Amino acid sequence: MPALALFDFDGTVTAQDTFGRFVFLSISGLRKQVFTRIITPMLWLRRRDYITSAALRRAALQVALIGQSSQRLRALGAHYAATHLPTVVRPDMLERIRWHQVRGDTVVIVSASVDDFLAPWCRQQGVTLLCNQIAMRAGRLLPWFTPYDCAGEGKVQRIRASYDLTQYDRIYAYGDTAEDLPMLLLADEAYYQGKRFL
Repeated sequence: MPALALFDFDGTVTAQDTFGRFVFLSISGLRKQVFTRIITPMLWLRRRDYITSAALRRAALQVALIGQSSQRLRALGAHYAATHLPTVVRPDMLERIRWHQVRGDTVVIVSASVDDFLAPWCRQQGVTLLCNQIAMRAGRLLPWFTPYDCAGEGKVQRIRASYDLTQYDRIYAYGDTAEDLPMLLLADEAYYQGKRFL
């Protein structure tokens, strides 16, 4: 039987964060000024582990994206996937994805970033996607993810809900932060920040 290969996206498949940049590019005017004033000190706190990445994502949603048109964000996401993501994807990780595909493995991106830009990229690469979706009502974005944040144990919940892990001879996992550790612990062979973890 083929294997299951689980890849985090930001910092693992890519060389830098893509979610924050996407959110920043999606806003303008006064909202961008407010976003900068609120999120910049939160980034400082996150780098020193005073707050979690989940808290930072929630703040970004509340300050930047609440009330925006979901249709507009999808269009921006498609453009972002086509123009920006190719510049930050790690060639060695793209090669690793191709290695799994050639073997016939099931390749899945499991990310706390959003489907607005990840879905078009994953379709282009021929891989499956499990990630955050921003809640919406009447075509307008709400300040939370649905059904829950796809990070930490949330990644494991999404994986187990989507795949029967007993159907795979081997599970591979790739990640780069503490939010990926529960996913890595599912694997027979795991890599953390490019180094063998399990």
